[in-house]
Amino acid sequence: MLRSHHGPRAGLLTGSALTLALASSALAQTTWHVDATAAPGGDGLTWATALDSLQSALDVAALDEPIWVAAGTYHPTNRSNPSNPRSARFLITGDRCLFGGFWGTETSLDERDPELFEHTILSGDIGIAGDPADNTYRVIELPSFAAPGFACIDGFRITAGNAIGNGGAVLAKMDTGGYNPRVKLVHCTLNENSAEMGGAIAVENFGVVHLLDCLVERNSAADRGGAVFSEAGGCLAVNTRFRENKAINQGGVLFADASNDGWIEYANCEFIANEANRGGVAYLRGGSFTAGIAY
Repeated sequence: MLRSHHGPRAGLLTGSALTLALASSALAQTTWHVDATAAPGGDGLTWATALDSLQSALDVAALDEPIWVAAGTYHPTNRSNPSNPRSARFLITGDRCLFGGFWGTETSLDERDPELFEHTILSGDIGIAGDPADNTYRVIELPSFAAPGFACIDGFRITAGNAIGNGGAVLAKMDTGGYNPRVKLVHCTLNENSAEMGGAIAVENFGVVHLLDCLVERNSAADRGGAVFSEAGGCLAVNTRFRENKAINQGGVLFADASNDGWIEYANCEFIANEANRGGVAYLRGGSFTAGIAY
């Protein structure tokens, strides 16, 4: 179902409320620290001994343990094909919570600096700087989860994914048995990613992405969904701005195929200067929509 909301909707968590809820649930758990400027060999248990690799933290942290990330640039290192550097991505396999926007001295989440969210960067630009031809195919990948849950990525800029396939910044897709991968992106910017479909985000085969208080801009698709491609997947966007996204064919912001059981909702969002051959903002295909307005 596609719904277009033009005012506040009761029951939807704001980004701030979500952060507080996650902070409360993380109490008494080990907190892992990541800092791009840290010396190699740290154990990640304090800022003084921070890990210098985000994927290292993802590999060692338990599912319910938060990962705090200092401002800096972090590149994917987990390769789906060991012989192909472009196959590297940050692999998230369960309900992990990543928090950006730290200076590297904080002792609580509420000490984060929102000005640093834009400068805590997950980047696919692993080769020649500024040349997308050798960038990673995507920045973040969420395959099937082993247990029910929601991952959370709060306070980052996700950029420079260049997919051969779908989802330049984020791909959420069930690929085996198990549970559908679900992720909340909060206070994030997704910009300058590209793909065949879903320049920034692809949600397929029951993958789900929630965007809360985000900016999605200057992403591009060679075919459909300049910002978001959904095929039997879900995307909820609240208080999010979509600006200057482009698809060569359908859906400058969104292409959604509802031939299977996916769901799409946008509330209090802004759409500025998006472009496509058909559907500058949204292109909907399939027969399962029961209500909705598309612009």
